[in-house]
Amino acid sequence: MQNFPTLKTKVKELQLQPLQHKHLNFIVELLSNSDIQKTLFRTKTKISKEKQLKSLEKMYANPPKEITYVLTIKKLLSEKYIGYVKIKLIDWDVKSCYISIAIDTDTKYRGKGYAKACYESFFDYLFSLGFMKIYGRTYENNLATIKLNFATGFRFIGRQQQFVLFPNKQSLDALLFEKLNPALEENYPKRDALAIKKLTEYCKEIALAYENRSTPPDSVLDALRLLKADSTLLPATQLFIEEILTSDLQYKPCPTSRQDMKITVLRASRASHAKSIGLDYLALPLTPDQRVFEHELAEKIEKFELHDIENYLKAGAVTKANWEKLRPLFLGK
Repeated sequence: MQNFPTLKTKVKELQLQPLQHKHLNFIVELLSNSDIQKTLFRTKTKISKEKQLKSLEKMYANPPKEITYVLTIKKLLSEKYIGYVKIKLIDWDVKSCYISIAIDTDTKYRGKGYAKACYESFFDYLFSLGFMKIYGRTYENNLATIKLNFATGFRFIGRQQQFVLFPNKQSLDALLFEKLNPALEENYPKRDALAIKKLTEYCKEIALAYENRSTPPDSVLDALRLLKADSTLLPATQLFIEEILTSDLQYKPCPTSRQDMKITVLRASRASHAKSIGLDYLALPLTPDQRVFEHELAEKIEKFELHDIENYLKAGAVTKANWEKLRPLFLGK
């Protein structure tokens, strides 16, 4: 039988206990909660003790097919179970897995950093077992989990469109995240930094061509195509390059107006924000759509539509259409 240790966390009274028979009734109650189900399952799901026994069997198989730990508030003479964290879809060859977490909806267990402390302790344990990549998938409207992912070092790697379909023809996308073993993570920022440095240089050349009312050099566009093939780039970078490559980069002046000074201020604010999050290339409005959007935002300043202005500053030089795709990348920043 597998031997799973109890894990301590940075929160003094909080520990992670490996799933045991004594936890099964709690797990059934937790996962039967309708609010919890909305964050974990596509549809309403019947939870039974028999199903949880199967989870127990999978955990103590050799090798484990799932690993589940129960968040426990441990005091001198008592213990209270308040949630669980689980990995499944384990690939022992490439050392990867998917993670999920659920915590009791009682407000007294929220906002205390329990989920973050749990994740950090659990990650240390998984990496000690040799895991290289941990994946997370959550609905686009689950802001709590999205913020938790960013706070614990995940990076946004993609979107699964229409992951959930509702009878009223509404849908929800799923957002995909990746957490790397520190041994791998050391290499990724270096490659990202080099790619972003190149992209910023290419963007300056395109902007210069635009100011001179000429077409960007083919060499720059070819270099962008090569850069886009780099699978390590952040999704925001990939989307930005795609927009540049598919846009008509011929000079098309936007109508001039008295908003020119506001546009100058807006551009400076946006550039400052882009640089503060390490995405310098977003500071330049390069495509016709981006430049038109810049003028629209200048008009919104006069109307004090601050929500749109805030979105624009966060998104950098992206368009309105791109903002919805890029929004998860900036949540929690």
